[in-house]
Amino acid sequence: MRCYGVRKLKSRPVRIGVTAAVTGGLVALTLHTIRFLPSPEAAHILSKVLAILLLAALISVYPIILRFIWTARKNKGGDLIQAPETLS
Repeated sequence: MRCYGVRKLKSRPVRIGVTAAVTGGLVALTLHTIRFLPSPEAAHILSKVLAILLLAALISVYPIILRFIWTARKNKGGDLIQAPETLS
């Protein structure tokens, strides 16, 4: 039993939208970090460390997110996990 709404979620426009949102988030976080570090609001060293760690985490997970989004369709029928009846 297939849900037709899932096909829409796996469509190319949705993938492009998710990719654009994640890329926009990375750009916004980068700009925010660049503006935040020299500001007086970042007086504590821990604030600067956390900002840099957050940016590093998103930069390191960005390729993984893109790979997951754009290779999920290559599985049989576009399913991320195969149904039990197709495993044999």
